[in-house]
Amino acid sequence: MSAHAFPASHRLLHSTEFDAVFSHPTYRVSKQAFLVLAKQNAEGFNRLGIVIGKKNVPTAVNRNLIKRVIRETFRAGPLHQAGLDIVVLVRKQARGMAKPALRTLLMAALSGLASDVVAGDGR
Repeated sequence: MSAHAFPASHRLLHSTEFDAVFSHPTYRVSKQAFLVLAKQNAEGFNRLGIVIGKKNVPTAVNRNLIKRVIRETFRAGPLHQAGLDIVVLVRKQARGMAKPALRTLLMAALSGLASDVVAGDGR
């Protein structure tokens, strides 16, 4: 498996996993184009879930580009082995943004989440 692989064990795949984060998020960070919710998990490693509505980003090409940027930023981001289930909700403002702008906003959101986790500032 390559160093850039994103195995299924590191993703939220089922609605029950998403619902657990949506119903009781421990951490919440909001930026212009993203809302990041997170909750501690028992796995010992971070898992990522992505929510992009067709209403917010109508074209599949743009949705896939945004998902790719989110995964790349998540892998390179400041959160390592924090044991969190993280859901990134993409807002309508992400629709026309370029990749560097998306990456910068998401990195800021993940950095904010990391500082909240370190400080223990849960909801």
